[in-house]
Amino acid sequence: MSRNVRAAAAALALAGGVYFAGSIPAEASNMGFKLERSLDLVRRSAAPNAPLQNVYWYSAPLFNGLGDVADTSHSGTNKCVETGGAAAGDSLINIDDAICDMWTARSNPAQAGTFTASYINRDTCTPVSRIATVQLNAIRFTGTAFPLQADIGYQVLVTVPSGATYSPQNRAVIVGSHDPSFAGRQIVAAPTCPTGAPNCCGAAAPRLDLINLPYHTMYQNCDEILCGLEGVDWTDGNADGRPDRCWNDTNGDGRFDTGETTTGVFDGRVAMTVSYFDNTEAVNAPVSRTATIQLNQLRFTGTKYNLVPGDAYLLTLSKTHTPTTWLSPHY
Repeated sequence: MSRNVRAAAAALALAGGVYFAGSIPAEASNMGFKLERSLDLVRRSAAPNAPLQNVYWYSAPLFNGLGDVADTSHSGTNKCVETGGAAAGDSLINIDDAICDMWTARSNPAQAGTFTASYINRDTCTPVSRIATVQLNAIRFTGTAFPLQADIGYQVLVTVPSGATYSPQNRAVIVGSHDPSFAGRQIVAAPTCPTGAPNCCGAAAPRLDLINLPYHTMYQNCDEILCGLEGVDWTDGNADGRPDRCWNDTNGDGRFDTGETTTGVFDGRVAMTVSYFDNTEAVNAPVSRTATIQLNQLRFTGTKYNLVPGDAYLLTLSKTHTPTTWLSPHY
């Protein structure tokens, strides 16, 4: 998939109109949304018996259009509403419905592989996972059947047993619409739990938050997640391809001073990294961009990349991060 949001944004603008209050993007119409994604098991061309990690970070619309296609309380192993599974939905839309909707490879159980969906519990610095796989030719769900949250991203892992030669192919269709009442997600550092407590953030552990990117975002690249909308929240006066500021520099001194407000998720104090997962053979790893302050100056390191609707983005922040708000302007 091309890492370019511009064409998608233009199409949305034509479909629903663009609304502005002065120069600041305001509420847009509640446009519908449909995105098809491939969540396939991909193998290395030079070593076909060695699959890639096959990690996908995805985000859904704030109003998720998932159908009630699973019954988490079903006594059988297959929670999906289908032949051999649950008879009907449970009137509850949770991660089981998402798995039943996206794990399309299960139509051939012998080559379905394992489909794992997770979110990051930022209070414990650990992933929470729901696992769907085939055992003894039966579809089985294990792990935690967690509710879906509108403001976070999710990770999907597609795997097969060691030595398996098949490659599951999953076609996900993500549908939904915008929620005009959404006020943003608070980006906060997780607490450090008492010594010896299980599954807690260690004193030196980075805090993680996988965020949802609105499908009709006006942001085009990772620097805008960190610093806000180019041309509105910041400019690139020295033409180096980077924001000159990540805050409202009210006194114009180029430094982040007490009382000045930030314009993105970077707090202007301690380093923050935003990453996407490049699930291609050439990379097959997170690609990251970091903003920090050095000698009272804003600095960027890592790769500047374009954003893609349907992808989620991982924030890595310090335990001393000052709370900021993730709220992307949109068409």
